[in-house]
Amino acid sequence: MLSVVPNFEELYADPALAAALPVHTLKALLLRTTALQNTIIAALMVNDQQPEIVAAPDKDRMLTTEEAATMLRCSRKWIYRHADDLPFVMRKSRKSLLCSEAGIKHWLQRRRS
Repeated sequence: MLSVVPNFEELYADPALAAALPVHTLKALLLRTTALQNTIIAALMVNDQQPEIVAAPDKDRMLTTEEAATMLRCSRKWIYRHADDLPFVMRKSRKSLLCSEAGIKHWLQRRRS
């Protein structure tokens, strides 16, 4: 026997609809909402750690570690060591990084204030 499953908005608006659903459907909905909640939490954690880049995306340039090191007045090795803590760093692979020029400028400005 097939039943019509209400969407999330309908369930949110009228929670009593859930009482009429079969147990296997409720379990499937619970798994999906849990997965969605985990995805949202992960996105929030990433966004909380990375400040917004002020420059427009089309004006941003991705720099090599050599260019970023020059801009930051540090070594390439320092950037690799601190890559996980630097919000402007994007990992292309385990051994390859790119750095957002606008992100570096924003990060330096915040550190100076």
